[in-house]
Amino acid sequence: MRKMMLVGLSVLLFGSWTWSFAGQNNQDLPRVVRSISLTGQTQQIPETKLFTPEKDGLFRISVYLVPTATDGQNFVGFDVLYTDETGPEYLSFFTQAFEVGCSTQQSPYACYWTAIIRAKGELPVSYLVSVCQGCKVLTYDMFATVEKLQ
Repeated sequence: MRKMMLVGLSVLLFGSWTWSFAGQNNQDLPRVVRSISLTGQTQQIPETKLFTPEKDGLFRISVYLVPTATDGQNFVGFDVLYTDETGPEYLSFFTQAFEVGCSTQQSPYACYWTAIIRAKGELPVSYLVSVCQGCKVLTYDMFATVEKLQ
């Protein structure tokens, strides 16, 4: 009986230890990798490094891009450039800047966007912001967050 209790206790303790150890691998996920807050922007933002993953991983990128001044005939775009298993990739999103504030239009023209990418380790993930050429008045704010999911 004593042997059986000792074996049962050992199994219970070992199981608890392995459960807590296994949970530590993903315990800190999702985790914010990078956040950007840019206000009062009036120009395009050229390709800029967002982050460089240490190893291959799954990442969520959330963007809020809102015009704060406009002449009514504008747009603002956000592109993310990355490399996955198949090679270089990019994703784009545009928001209408026909009026100040978040567009009431549904996607693809809303002022918010979320994407999930699989990025190769040690290769940079970049972004750029484009505005329409020849716009008379356009000021925008851009907020972005990158989270590591896996």
